[in-house]
Amino acid sequence: MLWLYLGFASLWSTGAVVPVAWALLGAYLVPTALVIELGRRRPGVSGVVLLRTLLLGSLLAAVTTATLGDGVPRLLGSLIPAWATGLLLPAVIEIAAIALTVRALGRRMDLTARSGLFVGAALGAGYAAFAALGGILRAISALTGVPLPAAAPPTALLEGAVTIQQALLGPLGHPVWGALLGAAVMTSRGALTRVIAVVLASQLLVAAAFTISGGLVGTSGAALFLQTGLTALASWPAVLTLRAAVRRSSAVDRERAAQAGGA
Repeated sequence: MLWLYLGFASLWSTGAVVPVAWALLGAYLVPTALVIELGRRRPGVSGVVLLRTLLLGSLLAAVTTATLGDGVPRLLGSLIPAWATGLLLPAVIEIAAIALTVRALGRRMDLTARSGLFVGAALGAGYAAFAALGGILRAISALTGVPLPAAAPPTALLEGAVTIQQALLGPLGHPVWGALLGAAVMTSRGALTRVIAVVLASQLLVAAAFTISGGLVGTSGAALFLQTGLTALASWPAVLTLRAAVRRSSAVDRERAAQAGGA
C-alpha cells in the first residue's frame, strides 16, 4: 500500500525525493519479502542474520560496482571488448564476491551446505535489490525531459512498470545464483567449480536476453512484457539447477549429521 501511495504521490510531486523513495521501496520490497520467507524455512541461521546478509549483499554490490564494475572498464575500456566489460566482468566480480563472502561467513558461523544455500540466496537478494534500484533510477533519469508520444502513459506509470518488471525478474536471477554458490562453497571445490560455470553461463544468458530483447524506455507495454518473458525464460535453467542443489544439500547435511551421531 505504501508503494502504491508513493506512486500516486509522484504524479503531483515536483521534487526528486518522492520518485527516489518510490524507487528505493519498490527495489527492496520483493528481495526483502523473499529473505523473510527464507527465514521461516528453518535454514539453520536466524531470519535477522539473513536480513543483515541481504544488506551486506547490497553493500557488496555497491562497492564492487563503484570500484571494479565502473572503474576497471574505464581504465581498460580500450583494451577489453565492450561485451567483456559490460557482461563478463560484472558477472565474474559478483561470483567471486559472493563465493568469498559465504566462505568467510561459513568459517565464522559453521554453516552447513543447506544453510550456506540460504545465506548465499540472501546475499544474492541484496544484489538483486541493488540491481533493481539501479535499473529504476536509470529509467527515471532516461524519462526526465524526454518528450513521450501522446498515446504513451505518464512517466510515473512507466516507472511503475519498470519496478514491477524488476520485481518479477529479481527472484529468478541473483538469489538463485547466490544460493547455488553458497551451497557449493560449503560442499566441495569440485562442486564449486561446476556451479561457477553454471552461474556464469546463466548470468551471461540472462543479461544478453534482457539487453537484446529491448530497452526499458520508449517501448510499448507488449515490448516490456516480451522482454520480461524472454529474460525469465533465460533464467529458468538456473532455477531448475537450484532445485537439484536443494535436494543435494539436504542429503549432504543428513549424511554429516549421521556421521556425527555415529561418532
